[in-house]
Amino acid sequence: MLDKLKDGLSFYLEHLGWIDIAAYIWLVLMFFILFVACIYLITRFHILGFLLMLLNLVAFGFGLFYINRFLDENLRTRNLELISQKQLSYSNTLLVDLKLTNLSKNPFKYCRIDLKFYKPSGNKLRNQINMLRPIMKDKIFIKEILDINETKRVQGVINNFKLSDYNITASSECF
Repeated sequence: MLDKLKDGLSFYLEHLGWIDIAAYIWLVLMFFILFVACIYLITRFHILGFLLMLLNLVAFGFGLFYINRFLDENLRTRNLELISQKQLSYSNTLLVDLKLTNLSKNPFKYCRIDLKFYKPSGNKLRNQINMLRPIMKDKIFIKEILDINETKRVQGVINNFKLSDYNITASSECF
């Protein structure tokens, strides 16, 4: 688990731009300013101070999640489409064809495509749980420059793939 956290953190530190860093610094500064204000309020109005402290913690958690999402949707817009998937009959290999389109105003220098395989279910709640806890994950890295409005066809090869009944969700992060 620590290796996954280390890999994810190093991925973001290598590829974040100045706007990403500025947004996260702004979030941390706002958290500390509101934290100091809450400490002051706790000394005067106990209940109000504790409620604002709780609200500050919740807002910080949402901010960490939504800053990345907001920047992705507005600065690094892209479209990822799953074209086809084919499981080879002579080996435990799956071929996945994807189409990645750069819809942003800047070229992408690096992209990571995450594939998650999960077991489908007729129950909607169980299906959502299965999507959150996939059976298998794989990553495809694109280190070539993807220009503005350019579409690139990407093929992923997943070895040792033994699943028979599965669904795929694909997501991407580009910088």
